[in-house]
Amino acid sequence: MKSIAAEISDIQSFVDGLTFTSPLSDASDKKTFAAAYKYVHALLIWEAALSNTITDKPNIDAKLHYQELLSDLAGSQLLLLGGLYKPARMMLRSSIENMLRVCAFEQGLYPLSKKFTYEMISLVKTSPLFANGTFMSPDVNAMVRSYTNLCAYVHAAAKTHMALRIPLVSVASYGRDEFRAVTTELKTLAYHYNRIMFALYARHLDRVDYNHSDYIRDSLPKSIKSKFSAT
Repeated sequence: MKSIAAEISDIQSFVDGLTFTSPLSDASDKKTFAAAYKYVHALLIWEAALSNTITDKPNIDAKLHYQELLSDLAGSQLLLLGGLYKPARMMLRSSIENMLRVCAFEQGLYPLSKKFTYEMISLVKTSPLFANGTFMSPDVNAMVRSYTNLCAYVHAAAKTHMALRIPLVSVASYGRDEFRAVTTELKTLAYHYNRIMFALYARHLDRVDYNHSDYIRDSLPKSIKSKFSAT
């Protein structure tokens, strides 16, 4: 065994020399990622729409958690592109928790007393907009399914949910199946987040350039646009 000082020196050399090949250099992987990023880009436009609102402002706590959701997605994408798939999933899981809080706060519910995620899920699933049988309940149900799936990785529920990357040099490494699986999860969540944002904030879309608002509308099915038309 080397001394601690020698190990730290080796780690420093490793970090200083970090490089990786972007999966986006592969045309197929780039297409897969672009399909997910389409919805992530729409979510960034929503942040601009909420920030440009002077009257009829969104709930301040809802907006704060939405910004943290965007931070979660940014971190998840960086980890995904860098080959750190388990941490990428953990960030996606965090984004779900933040979206649940957005849903609660914007409806006038106050989830601060809810210490556990299952309590947040119950609160949102019994709320006026997202209760079972409502138009938007499938979107919350999809989030909950994703959350359950991601929890299996967080808790290492089975060998298939473990990273098992030892030593340090192996932690960030590309795997096509894992890349595509996490990208699909990102796409699914971003799609449902976009639908939820439209249900909550469609009236704010006139606060951004029409090209941007049209981008969001074009990414949504006609049914939800008819249900929650901006006034």
